[in-house]
Amino acid sequence: MGALALLCAVGAADAETSRVLAKVVLVPGAPALRLTAYERLVGADGEEYVLACATQKELDACKAPYKILDLRGNPNEFLLIIPRSPHARARVQQLGQIVHDDGCQIVMRRAGVDEAALAAHGCELVQLNRVPLDWRTLRALGPEELSLLSPIMVGYAWTNLVATLMANVQLGAVSSLTARLTGEAPVVVGGTSYVIATRNTNAGEPIDRATQYVYEQLAALGLGVQYQAWTNGSWHGRNVHALQPGGVRSNEVVLVVAHLDNMPLAARAPGADDNASGCVGVLLIAQQLGAFQWPRTIHYVCFTGEEQGLLGSAAYANALSEAGVNVVAVFNMDMIAWDADLQPRLRLHTRTASTPQHVTDLIIAQTFTNVVAAYGLQGALYPLLALTSIPYSDHWRFWNRNYPAVLAIEDDAADFNMYYHTTNDTLAVLNLDYFTAYVKAALGTVAHLALGPPLPTHDSEGVVLLEEEFDISGALPNWQVQVVSNAGTDGVGPLGSAMIVTNVTRSAHPVSFMPHRGSHFLRFNAWNVYDGGTLRLVHATPFSTLNFPAVKVLVAWARDNEYPDRLDRLAIECSTNGSAWLTITNLTRFSAEAECWFEETCWLPSAMLGQPHVFLALTFTSAHGNDCHVDSLSVRAVPEAGVLSEVFFALFVVFVRTKTMRMVNAQQCMLC
Repeated sequence: MGALALLCAVGAADAETSRVLAKVVLVPGAPALRLTAYERLVGADGEEYVLACATQKELDACKAPYKILDLRGNPNEFLLIIPRSPHARARVQQLGQIVHDDGCQIVMRRAGVDEAALAAHGCELVQLNRVPLDWRTLRALGPEELSLLSPIMVGYAWTNLVATLMANVQLGAVSSLTARLTGEAPVVVGGTSYVIATRNTNAGEPIDRATQYVYEQLAALGLGVQYQAWTNGSWHGRNVHALQPGGVRSNEVVLVVAHLDNMPLAARAPGADDNASGCVGVLLIAQQLGAFQWPRTIHYVCFTGEEQGLLGSAAYANALSEAGVNVVAVFNMDMIAWDADLQPRLRLHTRTASTPQHVTDLIIAQTFTNVVAAYGLQGALYPLLALTSIPYSDHWRFWNRNYPAVLAIEDDAADFNMYYHTTNDTLAVLNLDYFTAYVKAALGTVAHLALGPPLPTHDSEGVVLLEEEFDISGALPNWQVQVVSNAGTDGVGPLGSAMIVTNVTRSAHPVSFMPHRGSHFLRFNAWNVYDGGTLRLVHATPFSTLNFPAVKVLVAWARDNEYPDRLDRLAIECSTNGSAWLTITNLTRFSAEAECWFEETCWLPSAMLGQPHVFLALTFTSAHGNDCHVDSLSVRAVPEAGVLSEVFFALFVVFVRTKTMRMVNAQQCMLC
């Protein structure tokens, strides 16, 4: 049915209530669309648009060009198909009812479609989102906004630790781990030997054993590992994810991810490049980085259901978004081992330049190219930057939730893997030198992302939202005491009143703690309580974060070198109502280095930005009846950020070094 016929079919009476599937063009410079949209796409002609499910009245009200594609207004009834082999496009036309084809992606009715056949013929399948996109992302930057973009440099410095960890990645380990994941060598799962013949999501026992193997490998590193079960229609599976808690920036989360499942659905399907290679990267990176604490928290994740439409990653990204997790970077590895022409190109796919949030993707891509240049990998890898907004791997689901992400992939345009989605995708056809170099660079990238930009010092500039030197004697104005838990006393002091706040000119213990600034500092007690006694100090007067893109919290607190086996902890917390508290960061009192003041810096999470009222609290948990000593607390709003707000996304673009990167036109389409 043509567009005109579809418009006529939506009668005047139905225009108020009947939802249709429509293509709505993103006009550069126009306001964000107030529509229920599920995908943002780029056609072969470079036109950017969204797939929306809306009434005709809503479409008319948005004042943007649109085309009704189908009278069905339920996103679950459609598939997004990306042909990726020479004959795939012709086969798509034979295997289902097409409602839209922009030259890159094809929208097809899902009913009656043989999805396995589409995948077997060289197509990537993406099921339309079940959760609508954030309407603030439904716009394209105009020429005036693009002209305001100015380069900024991301904090970066070569480190000996990262160089050592990268050097630890050897070709032999890359090859042997790939052999185990592809069934060329047995693995030990649950204490018994097993051969992983296939990792197809629908394979039953083989994919269960494959996910169990990944689980056990990550658990052996001492990481906190869990399965995440997901269900999507008739499909179900489980992701494997491991969490490595961060330090001073623990509220900022870096994800390194890959999909474990493969194609085709056959008794023997190695899937060496697609995508044992990416999972090898995840496991080897975890193996090296897991032995150290990094400022930011790291998640290591292997998804299933990617080949059926990014199902596992959708479940994971949605769960993070619902929980308000502050994800600052997603590094997705999908097919990183094929280099048949011996020109070691690779592509780092980000969102298009007209997408306001694309600058956050570029920070990740620039980190990768910095690693290649700084750690001597120029001859082994040639990174290409591709601002294409491609939807055919798991990074897409994180873009849907407005998280910074890149797809790190081999040269999927000029040197596409001829064995894609076939049983011939084996270890033998991979370029192991290229593969190993790729894993090294990926490891360095994740390490530097986990380090984050250099933290500001107490003397850095910023708009002061809260300042407390504690340089007073007696009672603390504007601070309230909450006894969170008091497990009892040691008989010296009364229950409850043992947890008090004092201001002192110096601490009785340890003797080296002189005031950090001024003549007084704060000491609040968990003295006379058993393990687990917790006291919260709440600043009773809130501050506003409206119109500020980033807010940092700076505090000095005293650590000592006693009781390493029983760690006292200080949590810096925030709240919008003074009762429900969100932990910004957890600090450990024990220091093996010295008894002295330590300056700590952390950032308010994005959920606390743009709020008219934000409360701050210091919560100390004693494991050995100790005091907590705090001085020079400051909360400041700054123009640079650990987290950038949507308002400022359009004002920055990452400086790209032309010697190590090439811009790829956003109109480029990866079709054969």
